[in-house]
Amino acid sequence: MGFTGPVYTLCLQKPKAHEPTMTFGRSIIDAVSRSRRGKRVTAAGYLRSRDVDFYQRRRFELEEDTLLEGINSYRKSLNLTVLTKNDNAECFAEEVADQFKSQPCTNSTGSNTVPGTEPQIPNYESLLAKCHLNVSNTKDGYVMPACVPNLDPSLVLTNFTETQYSGELNDTKYTGAGIGSDGSWIVVVLTTNTPEGSFVTYNAASLTTKIGPVSRLLFLLMASFFLL
Repeated sequence: MGFTGPVYTLCLQKPKAHEPTMTFGRSIIDAVSRSRRGKRVTAAGYLRSRDVDFYQRRRFELEEDTLLEGINSYRKSLNLTVLTKNDNAECFAEEVADQFKSQPCTNSTGSNTVPGTEPQIPNYESLLAKCHLNVSNTKDGYVMPACVPNLDPSLVLTNFTETQYSGELNDTKYTGAGIGSDGSWIVVVLTTNTPEGSFVTYNAASLTTKIGPVSRLLFLLMASFFLL
């Protein structure tokens, strides 16, 4: 999901002369080490890896926010309503981007794919499940993956507004969007304001279903009370 970096385990051990000592609150972690491809990772190395992960993930988030702003500016120019951010669709977009990240950009991938020959998303239903979604609440949505080397900001937006995807961006039935990215892939998932495209999680949908009859019963009881 999104950007996943190396994970290291913190372990307390006797400090060695060549390894630094760090203070976290009142605890002392003398060294952090784990064998990874035959290399030892010191405490400083662990922090550097975490910094790389943080800034990489932050870069992805900025690119995603910039793309949504660009898409909304494009829709405004066509006198269309802007798309609101949908967190559940964003979760799914990140899962899809993670699936595509190992595929190189070619003239037949992403927005360059010939209509009707789009590749199937691997493990589609399991990706939905990771975000607590199901097919019934997502079938009217639309998934748009694009591959842009290094996610060049000057090219990302046009891969959606000046390609086959522009037809979906021009469609008034879409009211929300979620964006995820990984590697050179960025994915936009469009949502609707109907139950079939809302991307409401199955937990929330189940709760709404349960509350509905209860609310109606309370209304009838209150109405009966005032009629007495």
